[in-house]
Order: sequence, then C-alpha cells, then structure tokens
Amino acid sequence: MKETINGMTMEYDPSILSARIKRLMNSMLLNGNEFADYTGIPRSTLNRYLNERRVPKLSYIVKMAERCNVSIDWLLGYSKDQRREDQWGPEIEALVNKYALATEEDKKLVQYILGKYQLNP
Repeated sequence: MKETINGMTMEYDPSILSARIKRLMNSMLLNGNEFADYTGIPRSTLNRYLNERRVPKLSYIVKMAERCNVSIDWLLGYSKDQRREDQWGPEIEALVNKYALATEEDKKLVQYILGKYQLNP
C-alpha cells in the first residue's frame, strides 16, 4: 500500500503494523480494549489497524510509540530494532542481553515474576 503525505510517497504494509500492535499487546498483557485505553486510540480505530483496514494517522502512531516506548520505525516495519534511540541505558541493555540468552523455561519464570508488575492504563 502506498500513502502520499505532503507530496512524499511511502510504502506501508498494514500487516506489519497489525502484527507489531498484537506483539505489544501480548507483551503488555493487555487486550484490545485495554490497549486502546492505554494508548488513547479509539477502540474502533485500533480494531481497524488490527484487521488491516485502515492507514494509521501519524498522531496515533506517535501516541502508540511514545506510550509503549518503541520506535515509530519499528512500529511501521521500517526497522527490526524495537527500541527508541533514547530508550535504554547500559543496565537495561545488559538485562535484555541476558534475557536473550536464557532458556525458554527461564524466560517463562522471568515473565511470571514480572507479571505482577502490571502497567496501569
């Protein structure tokens, strides 16, 4: 899908945005309604994004990226790196690298422990 804004044409794949939103919802343990409330995006609009039936407004993409602490490029599929440039310091980077090395069983244990620290929408 191509979108032209202010004379600039961009390629956009709605399936990537849908998959990335679902990934965020899953990692945050939020359903669609909770995610919509958390990000401030109307529920019907979020459903259209999830069902690949709407080109996102830039303002909603920015809201989602800021609220979920991810890069806009990652959200739209232009980058494989989920992090914003200013997101993590060395301590968090070290934790993420250690998590990446963990066994699936250990990852489940970490997720279980961190599950008690829910984000408040």
